[in-house]
Amino acid sequence: MNRQQTTPSTAYQRGARVVEVDGMVVLTKMANDMINMMNAKTDAVKRIVDTAEIAAMSHREKAQLDVFYYNAKKLNEFDGKNLSTLREGYNQFVLGNASKHFNGIPVNLTHSTVHVPTNVFDKSMEVNNTIAWSEALNMAFTSNFKLDPSLSWQYFGSSTGIMRQYPALQMCPMDSVLRASP
Repeated sequence: MNRQQTTPSTAYQRGARVVEVDGMVVLTKMANDMINMMNAKTDAVKRIVDTAEIAAMSHREKAQLDVFYYNAKKLNEFDGKNLSTLREGYNQFVLGNASKHFNGIPVNLTHSTVHVPTNVFDKSMEVNNTIAWSEALNMAFTSNFKLDPSLSWQYFGSSTGIMRQYPALQMCPMDSVLRASP
């Protein structure tokens, strides 16, 4: 297969031309584009902050609260003997195909997942109440992503130790990460 080589002279013959531009105009446009992009990202963070403040202030703490949430560490693991039965304490969760936009990781663009560190008791009243009111952040996360599809990961971390992240993903157990590393 012979492909015709494009050289400056053949490109010129096909109608390409050199146009002089004012470097200051180009630089000013680039600076304005950067400012607009950074303002859009800042606005997304502000929407998360505003939603978190409103949700936290309007939430009524409950001493006994059994809250349902998608724990990023406890998704889609089935009993070794019966592959149609989820392991106790685990939830089935639909993840999309691996997304280039999210580093090739399968994600769910409808929900967020919650990561509770191993040194935080996930059944404590404070943690469950935080998980409950921070559910409102799903709306801010999805809205931010619709307004700016160039956004990637969005996070919320609380003083109780939980982290809510969007889009939802299943965290890999540390032992599988260690097995996969060279």
